Amino acid sequence: MPSAQELIYKKSNDLIVMIPSVKELSTLSRKIYTVLLWETQNQCKRIVDSTSQEPSATHTFEARLADLLSYVDEDYKDFYTRAKKCFHEMRRTEVDWKPVEKGIEDAWGNMSLLSQVKIFKRNKEVIAQWALPPEIMRLLINHGLYTLIDLKQIVKLRSYAAIALYEIFARYKTVPGGCTSAHSPEWWTTAISHKPNAARRDWRKVKYETITPALQEISELTDIEVERPEEKRDGPRNSVTEVYFRIRRKATAIEVDQSLPLELIEKAAALDVPLSTIKSIASEYHQGSRIALAALNRLEHMTRRENASEIHNRSAWLRTVAKDMAQHVMTVPSPKAPAEPPIELKQTASDEIRALIVALPREEQLGLLERAVAVMRSRGVMSAQATLKYKSFLDANGGLTPLFLNYMVEMYKSDQQLIQGETEVVE
Repeated sequence: MPSAQELIYKKSNDLIVMIPSVKELSTLSRKIYTVLLWETQNQCKRIVDSTSQEPSATHTFEARLADLLSYVDEDYKDFYTRAKKCFHEMRRTEVDWKPVEKGIEDAWGNMSLLSQVKIFKRNKEVIAQWALPPEIMRLLINHGLYTLIDLKQIVKLRSYAAIALYEIFARYKTVPGGCTSAHSPEWWTTAISHKPNAARRDWRKVKYETITPALQEISELTDIEVERPEEKRDGPRNSVTEVYFRIRRKATAIEVDQSLPLELIEKAAALDVPLSTIKSIASEYHQGSRIALAALNRLEHMTRRENASEIHNRSAWLRTVAKDMAQHVMTVPSPKAPAEPPIELKQTASDEIRALIVALPREEQLGLLERAVAVMRSRGVMSAQATLKYKSFLDANGGLTPLFLNYMVEMYKSDQQLIQGETEVVE
């Protein structure tokens, strides 16, 4: 049986929301399909490691049927017939794929979940053999922006809606504030349905009959807790126009280690980094916990960038980044405790620009912020939480967040470079 860490795989964000458009998909079929994607990605890795070449789009994969079903179903009674039924569903069901983030266009149309599948016997063992559509194969190997999907959590869930919601929520496990993107009620209705044409259902019925039980199931059985949906009412007769959720990871689902802050443990677990690496960094440097957290944040940013290169040894990468960061930390004498002086980070040019931006008139801040938000949206980092903060600032009810300031610093620097260039031309 694979270890807990080996049961986690990287699922492209373009593959998270799958909406049946022709025929319906059962809960067991979706669970088995999750196992097939996990197993396919593992086999692809082994092929690349051994041959230094990616498998072709028509490559067929195989595994013992009993092994595949052992992850999702403890009842082995007539498993051949049940598996055959599920595989048949995957072949006949056409699926529309939608992006998780708001404002991103679909990259392609619909397709079947499997391009081919068969079950046969070999040496008295029942073998399942399958192939995936080329686009799904491509995204399993070169996933770009991805979400870590934990097979252990998926198989605990009992309803299709809970599985669909959990995969969406997993995208936001490490997002500050834990807010999902806001979407229309129709979007959520179709995203969690196992049947076509689900958008026609009344939102109130969907919320109380499907979503509420699914949220209770997720909060009870998995590593996250979810609050009731947050609704925005801007439509006719105060109707609901957008819905989003707030999620948080359970403290009991995270390895407890009194020597490290909980935030570090959560972040390391989400990014598949051994705690031993984090402990080593935290103990080796002054302000080690802060350096470790900053390095993890940089790793998270790297992994979420589109077309980012794969970081094969995350521990080594983190140690290198932490060593570089530690060079920018210095000690300052303290009259109260000269033997153990406190630590402060050197002030950089960016820090000075941040202070300057904070002191600017609101109209100038607004101009920089609008450009910063446009850049954030183009890079796919404008989360639901950031959108709410942006609207709050526009309404004069909120301040500039550190994330906004970082991008506003980038805008300010580009302005100064442009001004400097124009001055040189005039001279």
